[in-house]
Amino acid sequence: MPSITVHGASVFYRRHPAREAGEAGNVPLLLVHGAGGTLTHWPPHLRRLPGRTVIAPDLPGHGQSTGAGLASIAEYGTWLVALLDALHIDRAVLAGHSMGGAIVLDVARRFPARVAALALLATGPTLRV
Repeated sequence: MPSITVHGASVFYRRHPAREAGEAGNVPLLLVHGAGGTLTHWPPHLRRLPGRTVIAPDLPGHGQSTGAGLASIAEYGTWLVALLDALHIDRAVLAGHSMGGAIVLDVARRFPARVAALALLATGPTLRV
């Protein structure tokens, strides 16, 4: 499976490449798991939506990604934008579960131009890390 370096650490992720992420008409879907989770917490059929580029990373300190977990939701939000940059993605639909939902809410609040839409599952805006 692919990995990419973000903030000096290796990020493990899976990508269902329906089309290239930057191709017109294909806004990628980025799935962000919760605390203590991994990308495998997202069901396989969701990670492989027909006609959609879907990217599911392991957050820092989780799963097969290297480096320590981060200290705050804001740090994870900044990291997520750096991941989008590393993957050459200008805008994405962000889906987050639990802590992942708080992370994508943070990104939407601070970097609204990077977010095409949000999907929030069992989350809140002020979760502790």
